[in-house]
Amino acid sequence: MNDPQIIDFGDITPEQLAAASHYSVEIHWSPDDDVFLASVPELPGTMTHGTTHAGAAEMAIEAATLWIATARHFGREIPAPRLAAIAS
Repeated sequence: MNDPQIIDFGDITPEQLAAASHYSVEIHWSPDDDVFLASVPELPGTMTHGTTHAGAAEMAIEAATLWIATARHFGREIPAPRLAAIAS
């Protein structure tokens, strides 16, 4: 019997990762947890961690990819990536 709470999106594709990489990633060191915490501000509730700064960033992009896939599955609105301010 299949659990209706489990959604199998299959493998994450390079195209999905590339699209998710357009979102902002904020990374902070957590001395209490001894890890880097990473969040994606545009995608509410998207937070993960890694033992290295790079690892936390990679996990955040994967989490964003899954957030977007889940939103699409349920027909929810997907926020646009934040535009970067460019100094001239």
